[in-house]
Amino acid sequence: METIDSLKAKLTSKDQEVLLLCDTYLDQRIEKERLRGEAAERRASIILAASGAASAFLGLFFNKLPEVTDLNNSFITVLYSASALWLFRALWYSIKSIHMQSRKSVLADTIFEFQENSKVDAIKTIIACKIWELNHSIYPNTERLFYVQRAQRAFIVFIGLIFLEGVALPLKAILVSAYFKCLATGLILPIILFFFFGDKFIEKRGIWNHD
Repeated sequence: METIDSLKAKLTSKDQEVLLLCDTYLDQRIEKERLRGEAAERRASIILAASGAASAFLGLFFNKLPEVTDLNNSFITVLYSASALWLFRALWYSIKSIHMQSRKSVLADTIFEFQENSKVDAIKTIIACKIWELNHSIYPNTERLFYVQRAQRAFIVFIGLIFLEGVALPLKAILVSAYFKCLATGLILPIILFFFFGDKFIEKRGIWNHD
């Protein structure tokens, strides 16, 4: 990452109006980046709140689990375990998203360093400082959105598994049939594969952008 001095050296224009236009453009970019960061944090907070409520639900259902399952009917137990894993995954990526943020900024004392400069040089210093801060916020914000989208996908899968549990409970009596066990195995296998490889496949194909 370039330093403030190296960025300032690239500002070769001596036209004050051109530099002010550049400053205005940078303000727009900084505002856009600020909104990206706030959006990532807001989405991560929503997922964390929803995951907290879902954790309470899983805790209550865990106490009822022995009543609805037995050794011959473990499909619901497998669904419960899978949903708990996906919920943990959503929580993990939400926390990582909140943790990923830029902690670098220009000190306010910088203004004392160019008090003796001309107005053009002062504008150049201000622009260089803004570029430096912007460069140090783009990558963290992109990472935050990256992890937020992984958390969203995990939570969507969790909801799907909870729905399957709700459907499976009334059908508990037929879950022991060999046909249904084969069908259940065919359903669980892609869920396991998606757990380990789904995110990378989606991101590589560009199916779910993180802009």
